[in-house]
Amino acid sequence: GLFLYNLVQNTETILIDFLKLILINYPGKISDRTISIEKLLNHSKEEVIEEVINDYLNKLMYEAPKEYFNKLFDIFSIKPIDDEVIQKFIEIKARRDIGIHNNWLTNSVYLKKSENMFFNEENVLAIPDENYLVYAYDVMTFFIGYIFDELVNKFCT
Repeated sequence: GLFLYNLVQNTETILIDFLKLILINYPGKISDRTISIEKLLNHSKEEVIEEVINDYLNKLMYEAPKEYFNKLFDIFSIKPIDDEVIQKFIEIKARRDIGIHNNWLTNSVYLKKSENMFFNEENVLAIPDENYLVYAYDVMTFFIGYIFDELVNKFCT
């Protein structure tokens, strides 16, 4: 269970780092935020931008999964990865969540998010075995690799 928890946490940390890097260089990608005059007068431009980015990313991480991924690829300005990969990512995060919050028992939230990918009823024990952990690792590394390659092609060539 700890491996899955760390895998998801590390993947999300990498995504946040990528997002911060893009948003620091292109803060205009965040267009729906307002800043108080007091904040502008009492802080440097860099401090204000950093605070706005951190606030935006914190809210983004709690978006519904599909909305989160739409915004992620929009900020990155890259072609979205296949829906199948996104759904696998969502299921892995949902399985991690039931491990943390529901003693590895499937529930309605997991079933909805996972679209019944592995289980189709509640209260089924979903402890990840070695094969699942290898699968989850492969999905997450493929996902991050895709984004990294696309970002390099977009911003470094």
